[in-house]
Amino acid sequence: HPLVYVTFGTVTAGIGPLAEIFTAALTALADLPVRVLLTTGYAGGIEVAPPWPANAHVEKFWPQDEVMPLAAAMVGHGGFGTTMSALAAGVPQVLVPLFASDQHLNADRVAAVGAGLRLDGGPAAVPALASAVSGLLADPAVRRRASEVAAEIAALPEAADVVADIERIA
Repeated sequence: HPLVYVTFGTVTAGIGPLAEIFTAALTALADLPVRVLLTTGYAGGIEVAPPWPANAHVEKFWPQDEVMPLAAAMVGHGGFGTTMSALAAGVPQVLVPLFASDQHLNADRVAAVGAGLRLDGGPAAVPALASAVSGLLADPAVRRRASEVAAEIAALPEAADVVADIERIA
């Protein structure tokens, strides 16, 4: 089964009213023919106690650079680090913005370029994850577009290579 990486960043678990999103996401994805890796982050010391759904595994942390190349899809909140990591790896995304304006902007842009979907409504949107993830996994156009965006990112020069150009412009 394809791997779906689910993370709502490093801060969400420390925001009391949002802590339930982890269990809700596992519940929403429990009946899909996928493998789910959910990370909770260290904030708030949240524990998603077993038993987890049969298709799920939960960790506080997993290095994203290790999991992204293995993931068929990523579910997140639109935070910059995770969103960019998925884009650079060519992983289609379902984004559920939760609490910061950049999450909404990032989710809008991912959807606009065709590399994923945005679900509105914050935690109330989580029950729609099953449908969104199923649709994402079944849509070759989104996978293709996510791969194209990854290729565009890979073709960018290294930051150190453009320092002289930036200095010249400044």
